[in-house]
Formats: sequence, structure tokens, C-alpha cells
Amino acid sequence: HCEDLTHTCEAGCRADEGCSDPTPLCDVVLHYCVVCLGDTDCDPGMRCLDGACVMGCETAATCPVGNECCAEACTDVDVSPTNCGTCGNVCAAANGIAGCAAGECTVESCDTGWDDCDLLASNGCEIATAVDLANCGSCANVCPARPNADETCDLGVCGFTCLTGFEDCDTLVDTGCEVDTMTNVSNCSSCGNVCAVPANATPGCAGGVCGIGTCNTGFADCNVSAADGCEVNTLNDIANCSTCGNICPAPANAAPGCAGGVCGIGTCNTGFADCNVSAADGCEVN
Repeated sequence: HCEDLTHTCEAGCRADEGCSDPTPLCDVVLHYCVVCLGDTDCDPGMRCLDGACVMGCETAATCPVGNECCAEACTDVDVSPTNCGTCGNVCAAANGIAGCAAGECTVESCDTGWDDCDLLASNGCEIATAVDLANCGSCANVCPARPNADETCDLGVCGFTCLTGFEDCDTLVDTGCEVDTMTNVSNCSSCGNVCAVPANATPGCAGGVCGIGTCNTGFADCNVSAADGCEVNTLNDIANCSTCGNICPAPANAAPGCAGGVCGIGTCNTGFADCNVSAADGCEVN
């Protein structure tokens, strides 16, 4: 071009006719061939900076239809989580990833072990489905109550733990902890621990310890020891006649006796007899 002051030919352009692709326009001040002279020379969503088209914007007028110019970038505010509905409106989702749809904040996805059960974007993924008894593994999945047990939710799977003194001996979920190991003679203290049958008695389980249930008729546990069962026959024991500790007194001229649990005459002394058949006066006849 012809430099005005020096009237010399200098490198550079004076008009667009002096330029060609890919720089078809002339910056007549700097005499450079450039891609653009203004934003309108660039495609929608781009702006002219130092003669080159770069991504960005100054106003929404240079953005594609429906976009806004947010922080010098053309943005679809209908779907942008950082400019949802309007520039600068940042969506957030507790325990998850936020999204934006039709200009409204949404929950796009939840972290593992969490879910958006109330479908409100404002509180994000509010339910810990990994441990929530009312939403275990998924929303509205309520862990059922089991007999003699507390419900549990572990890693999103329902289960239960037995109350103290109870066990799940049949391993069936529906029956829960069906055995009272404090009193069950077939599962005393633990599943499968069967109490042995004591002498002259039925087995018992109290406080998770095997012992005597009930003594057979005519027998009693006078030494209070389960080891020898109901060791006393109260029908004929003169020291425990009918009940433990009931000692039969010695009748006149005779040794004491116990028959059918009733104190009476055992044997008359030599030379004496019970002729009136009454224990009250012993062996009254010499």
C-alpha cells in the first residue's frame, strides 16, 4: 500500500481488495489482512479478537438463538448447570451431581448409596439408601420387622439382629429370632445346645443354663443341685417325707417310717406291736 506520509510503497493492505483467504479483510489502520474486523464477521458463538475469531461473546446478539452471553461465553441456559435459567445461577446437588433442564435445576445422578426420594432438586440426594431402614437400597423399600429382632440396613440390604436372649436357629428370615435361648431346653444359651435329662426329672433351661425343669411325682431336689437331679424320693424318705426337710419323728417304741409321703411307724421295737393300727401312740402293746 502507499504510505500517506512518506509516499512510499509499504508491505500491507489498504483495502479488502488487497487481501485473500484465509484473511480476506483489511485492517486499514494497521494495514494487516485479518479474518475479522468485528464480531459480525465471525460465526455465532465467536467474537473478533485481534483480527481473529475466537470462542466467546460480549452480548447475546452474537450468540446462537436461545443462548445467553455468560462470562463472555455463549451458553444455553436451558441446560447449563452453572448458568441454569440465567447467567450465574449455579445448580448444586447434595450427595450427587446437579443438572439443568428447561432452565430449572435438577438432580442428574446420585452418589453410590444415596438417592433423591422426594424428587426435590433443592435438597439433592437426601436419603442414604445404604443404611436407611425406610429406603433400603432404593426409595420406599422398607425393611420389615422380624420377631424378637431389630431391623438393619447394611450396604442397601435389609437384615436384622437378634435381641438379647434370642437366636435365629432355623435360619429362616420370616421367623426372625424365633428361639428364646434363655428358656429353650433344645437351644439353651445357643442354638443346638440340648439340655440333658436329670435323674427323676424333666430338663429345664433358666437364664441360658441347663438344669431341672420339674421333678417327677414323688421326687424332689433337696440338695438344690442339678447334677444329681431330683435325688430324694419324698414318698419314703424319713428325712424328707412329702417335702424336703420334713423329718419324721420316732413313734413310741418304734423307728420312724415314711410311706406314700406320710410319716408313721417304720418298725416296732422288739417285743412291741401296733395293735390299734394307729401311728399316734406308736407300738403301744408290749
